[in-house]
Amino acid sequence: MATLTQNIENRVRKLPKPSNATQGLQPLFEAVSNSIYAIEDLLGANVAKGKISIRVKSLSDSDKIEIVVTDTGIGLDAKRYEAFCEIDTDFKRAKGGKGVGRLFWLDAFSSILVESVYDSPSGRLRRVFSFVLEHDDQVKPSREDEPAPGASTGTTITFRGLRTKEYADTFPKRADTFLRYFSAHFIADFLLGSGPTIIVDLDGDVTTYPNAVAELTVGKPLKTGAFELQEFGELSIIGFTCKAEASTGLDGKHQLHLLANGRTVETRKVDSLLGVTDLTRDATKDLVFHGCVSGE
Repeated sequence: MATLTQNIENRVRKLPKPSNATQGLQPLFEAVSNSIYAIEDLLGANVAKGKISIRVKSLSDSDKIEIVVTDTGIGLDAKRYEAFCEIDTDFKRAKGGKGVGRLFWLDAFSSILVESVYDSPSGRLRRVFSFVLEHDDQVKPSREDEPAPGASTGTTITFRGLRTKEYADTFPKRADTFLRYFSAHFIADFLLGSGPTIIVDLDGDVTTYPNAVAELTVGKPLKTGAFELQEFGELSIIGFTCKAEASTGLDGKHQLHLLANGRTVETRKVDSLLGVTDLTRDATKDLVFHGCVSGE
């Protein structure tokens, strides 16, 4: 009997290539989402106590760019490491994960190094490995099950160099552009304040979320309270009026974010459904609406 094998190089080659900044940033978004999941797995309902730091150097140079994503999550223990090494894993299926996000890392970046500290039955350990785009042995450990007494659990991923022209052309070169697209992608999580603190350091300029997004809102949130729908169970809606830049990179001005299990599943533009084009509140004009629909 024989087992079908994956051709990872070919699989990555066939991935859709980015044509705009939102798509160019998708590999980074995938890494940040993984960090959020790791913090949730460790802290549960206390996820807001977690922290993610994103340090970016040489943003304007696609060959020299370096992005370091560090979280205070649960780390790559045995079962999570096994899931990392399995393409199309259903490990995060309940949370909406599809198990292919790290293939976009291979498509986007020339060099990827992962360091993770985790707990095991024998104590706190560390593993370090390179993740490379090759036909075989894409995960190349340099240290495995190394004792790490006193170290905090969590994972650090270092990305260096944009590998293809498509990513080099679409990845934001300016700090303000980077931040606008980053804010818009995680806007629902930041508006609801339901996630960890995320600190973005762009060549020494530091921005902290969700605080930075709070500065985009005008007036108090609009809340429906909980209500029941037979087909979907208990739902709640919170609406925010925001400055226009809150919709950077999104399709349309006014948005409805559908959240399940605390994560954004889908964002839909509702420009034609609101019956209004521009919003004004507290004497501030040209505002946009962001509604967050939450349920299990």
